[in-house]
Amino acid sequence: MQTVADVIDAASAECRPPSDDVYSLLAPVYDVFAQTIDYDAYASFIRRHEPKDTSAIGLFACGTGRLLATVANRYDIAVGFDRSSAMVSQATARTDAAIVVADLRTCVVQGRFDVITILGNSLAHLAPKNNGPDPLELSFSNVFESLRPGGVLLCDFISPSSVIDGHVMEAIATDDPYQITRTIVTRVTDPDAGGLGPAGRYTYAYKIQDHRTNRTARVSATASIRGYRPTGVLRTALDVGFTEAALVESPPESGDALVARKPK
Repeated sequence: MQTVADVIDAASAECRPPSDDVYSLLAPVYDVFAQTIDYDAYASFIRRHEPKDTSAIGLFACGTGRLLATVANRYDIAVGFDRSSAMVSQATARTDAAIVVADLRTCVVQGRFDVITILGNSLAHLAPKNNGPDPLELSFSNVFESLRPGGVLLCDFISPSSVIDGHVMEAIATDDPYQITRTIVTRVTDPDAGGLGPAGRYTYAYKIQDHRTNRTARVSATASIRGYRPTGVLRTALDVGFTEAALVESPPESGDALVARKPK
C-alpha cells in the first residue's frame, strides 16, 4: 500500500500519474481528504433506502474503502468495486470485505445484490468520450443487471451549476506530519454532454508538506468531470428498466441523490 511519503518520493523523481487514472499515485492523498467525510451519514442513507431484509450489497467506486468498512458487518455479503488498483490497495488494508478492481461501465455481476451504491459523487467522472454509448446509461444498465429483482440502486451526483468553467476550489487537510493543499480548476469542454449536463476536466494541483523532514512536493493530475440535470439522471434510470425511481435528499456530499428500484 502506498503512503503519502511514497507520493512525495515519486513527485521528487518527477513522476506524474497518467491522466486517465488520477489515483494511480494519489490514492493515499485522496484518503487523507476522505477522513473529513461523514461516512456514518452515508451508512444511514443506505439503511434508510435499502430493501427490507437486504443481505448483499455492492459498493461501486468504493475508493479507499472507508464506507465499505463502515457498513460491511451489516450484511452477509459486502463487496467493493473500484477501477483504480491503487485505491483498492488502500481499501484492502482497511477492511476484510471483498474488493474487486472493476469499472462500473463494464462490470456485471448477474443478479447478485439487493442494493448497489455509487456514492461520493463518483458519477461525476463518467464524462462521455467520442460518439460511443453514454457511460451513465452503460453504468445504470450494468447495475440493473447486477441487482436481484426488487433490488435498489443508490447514487448521488453533482448538478450542472457545480461545473463552471474557470471555477477554482481549494481545500487543506492534515495527517500528521503532513499538510496537503489541494487546488482544483474546472474546465468545461461540452456545455451539455449527451443532453444531461456540462462535461469537462478537473485539473488537480497538490502541495504536500512533511513537517517532520521539511520536504515539500507538488503533484498535478487531471480527471474528467460531469454535472447532471436531476431529471436526466431520473430519465436514464427509467430508460434502462428501473420502474420506480425518485430524487431524494443527498448524503453529506454536495449534490442530489437517486433511489431506483428494479421490478420484482
